[in-house]
Amino acid sequence: MTCASEEHWPVTLAEFIRQSDEALAKASGQLLDYLTEQLLPCGSFDEFCDVVGLLGDISNPDAFLAETLQSAVA
Repeated sequence: MTCASEEHWPVTLAEFIRQSDEALAKASGQLLDYLTEQLLPCGSFDEFCDVVGLLGDISNPDAFLAETLQSAVA
């Protein structure tokens, strides 16, 4: 990516938002519904992984979380 395109990304983003405001408003409502109805009720990381479909990739969510946190502080 060139410096010129990095300098113009705010203008490009603003134009996209102006042209997509209705779709973005609808999507944000759907995202909020998913968050409040599906994710917030999760009582554990294991349940979160189940809801978002990660149990196929993470076979033991508790061990995965412990290892990830341990590697972050090491």
